Amino acid sequence: MDKHTIINLKQKGLSNRKVALLTNIDRKTVATYWNEFNDCLKKLKEPEADTLIIQEEMASAPKYQSSNMLHHRSIKLVRFGLHSFVANTM
Repeated sequence: MDKHTIINLKQKGLSNRKVALLTNIDRKTVATYWNEFNDCLKKLKEPEADTLIIQEEMASAPKYQSSNMLHHRSIKLVRFGLHSFVANTM
C-alpha cells in the first residue's frame, strides 16, 4: 500500500484504525500521512504558495526512518519464532 491509498481511504471517511487494518500499516503511520496531506492542503491555500513544490511533496514517496525498520523487523521475527516454538511444543 502507498500513501495515496491511505489518503483516499481517509477521504472516504474511514478512521485511522480502520485504514490501518485494511492496509496493514501502523495506525500512527496512517495519522502521519493524513496530517502531512492536510498540511499540504493548507499550504496550497496560501497566496504566495509554490504549488509545484507542494504538489511534489504531496505526491512524494513515503519517508522511512531506516534505523527503526531493522528494530521492528527483528521484533516480528522474534515473535514469529516464539509463536512457532510454542506451537511445536504443544
